[in-house]
Amino acid sequence: MSEAPIPDQSRIKQIPGADLDLTAEFDRFMRDMLGREQPGALHPVGLLLQLFCLMIWQNESRACEDGPTDARAPALAAFFEKLFRTTENTNPHLLISRGLSFLNFLEAPPLETPALDLGCETGLTAQLLFERRFRYGIDITPQWEPSIKQTGMHEEYRIGSADAIPLAAASVRSVVMNNVIYHAADRERALREVFRCLEPGGRVYFDDLAPLFFEAENRPFVEFMRTSGGHDFAREYMRKRYTMYMSDRTINAVDSRTPTQYVPFMESLGFHDVQAKYFFGPALLRAAYNFLDMGFIFGSGALSPQGAKYVAWVRERLALDLLHDADACAAAGGGGYVFVTATKQG
Repeated sequence: MSEAPIPDQSRIKQIPGADLDLTAEFDRFMRDMLGREQPGALHPVGLLLQLFCLMIWQNESRACEDGPTDARAPALAAFFEKLFRTTENTNPHLLISRGLSFLNFLEAPPLETPALDLGCETGLTAQLLFERRFRYGIDITPQWEPSIKQTGMHEEYRIGSADAIPLAAASVRSVVMNNVIYHAADRERALREVFRCLEPGGRVYFDDLAPLFFEAENRPFVEFMRTSGGHDFAREYMRKRYTMYMSDRTINAVDSRTPTQYVPFMESLGFHDVQAKYFFGPALLRAAYNFLDMGFIFGSGALSPQGAKYVAWVRERLALDLLHDADACAAAGGGGYVFVTATKQG
C-alpha cells in the first residue's frame, strides 16, 4: 500500500460551470491562431462543431462487418429505448459510456442482494443499468439526495467516501462502482474497504481507466488545440478536467492498470475468481471524448438531438459499434477502460 497520506475526500469539487470557465484562455488561443477576437457567445459554435462531428461519424466507413445477429442486440436495443425515455441528455458520450457499461453488466455474474451502489451520484446510472433496487446508495455529495429519492433505485442513501464506507463489515453481497474508483484518493484503500463490507463469497464490480485512455491521440479535439498553438489552453483544460472532482489529486496514467496487472493486484487484497477485460475501444473512445471535450470547452452543454435520424443511427450504427467493441479492443491491443469483477474469499 502507498505510504502517501490520503487526501481528505470531503474536499470534493462539484462541477459548476465556473470551475471550467476557460473563456479567457480560449480567446487568447483564438487570437493567436486566427489573428482576431473570438466572440464571447460560444454556445452556437460548440453546437455546430458537435453536429459536424456527428455527421462525420454517421457517414464514415467501419472496419467491422455486420455479420450474424449478436445475441445481445435485443437487450441493447431495450437499453437504448429505456435511455431515451429516462433522460433528454442523450449525447453520444453518454450513449457510448452507458451502453458499454450495460453490456459489461449483461455479461457479468448477476448481482446478489443486499447490494451497494458506491458512488451512486444522482441515481441515473443505476436506473439505466439495473432493474432491481440497491439496498444502499453511497456518495460523497449531499446535494444529490433529492435526485436519489426521485430515481427510486436505492432503499437508503448515505453520505460517505470509497475509502471510508459507512457500512458494517460483511453487510452486503454485491458492490458496484461505476465510473468511481479512479476518483478515489487511493485505489488500494478503497478496495480494502469494499472487501471489508462484502460478505464472504460476495462480489465487487467496477471499471477503471486503462493506460490507453491517457494517450494524446484519444483526445483528438484537445490534441488539435495543442498542435495548433494552444499549448496553454490544452494543458489548463486537461488539468481542470482531471482535477474537477478532487482539489488535491490529479487522475494520471501512473495509477492505471491493464487487465493482466489487475488480476494479481486483486488477489493480493484477498479476492479470487478475478475477471478483468478491456472495453471502450480506441475509435469509440476518441468519438466519445470528442463530444465530451467540445461540450466542456465551448460551454455548449450536451448534444441532445432526438430526431428520427439520430435515433435510427443510435439503434443501428452505434449499437453495432458497441456490440463489436471487444473485437476493436482485441485488434488494437487494448481499450480505454478495464472492467473488473472479483469475489471475496470465504
